[in-house]
Amino acid sequence: MHFTTPIILSLLTLTTSLPLQQRSATTLLSDISTISGYVSTLTSDAASYTGGLLQSLGLAITVDSLESSLTTATSDATSSTTFSSTDSDSILAAITTLTPKILTLLGDLDAIVSLYDFFSEAGYGLEIGTNIY
Repeated sequence: MHFTTPIILSLLTLTTSLPLQQRSATTLLSDISTISGYVSTLTSDAASYTGGLLQSLGLAITVDSLESSLTTATSDATSSTTFSSTDSDSILAAITTLTPKILTLLGDLDAIVSLYDFFSEAGYGLEIGTNIY
């Protein structure tokens, strides 16, 4: 799936950069919170998707926002100074909490792939389909 690679790579970048570099723990925790919010929104939207035009547009906007927040978090994680042990633990806890949400989202997106015809009928088959795959 199209989401699997960027999400997993971003999480790996975050976790591998934690002991090495970081902008600030507060910044990165905020980034993770933002990602969590978009993951929750996208999970909810994906679970309730019935194929309407407005729902397709909402999914596309949330996907773009999630992608942007992942890019920001990755940049913040790689351009930071070294974390303290306490900050590293806080960030690891936030990522550990986020991971099951992402796995749930990926499962819901797998289900949406089967609804690709609905995306096409709504006029967003190419846009949504490209993001899904």
